[in-house]
Amino acid sequence: MARRSEKPISSKIAIFIKTRREEMGLSQAALGRFLGYRFGNYIAMIEGGNAAFPFERWRDYADALQTPRHEFLKLIIEETFPEMMPYIDGFSDPVERHRASKNP
Repeated sequence: MARRSEKPISSKIAIFIKTRREEMGLSQAALGRFLGYRFGNYIAMIEGGNAAFPFERWRDYADALQTPRHEFLKLIIEETFPEMMPYIDGFSDPVERHRASKNP
């Protein structure tokens, strides 16, 4: 679970989680169960910006959302540590790339 001192999830990560979950046809409860949560309300809280993203579980979220791990991690780093982005080789926006792939 996220530490209390962490900030709530950013809107870009929340939007990606919600958009991808909906594209997959999953409810918040179904995604929550897949991730091992007892109830889906934690997913609702993350998507609504009312809960901190559990960074230690980024791999689980990437896998559950069927998103390449490196793309999901880049999204997290971009939102959480934007000053690191110049050091990441070949960065591109996974949200925009995902949207572009849906609308050729």
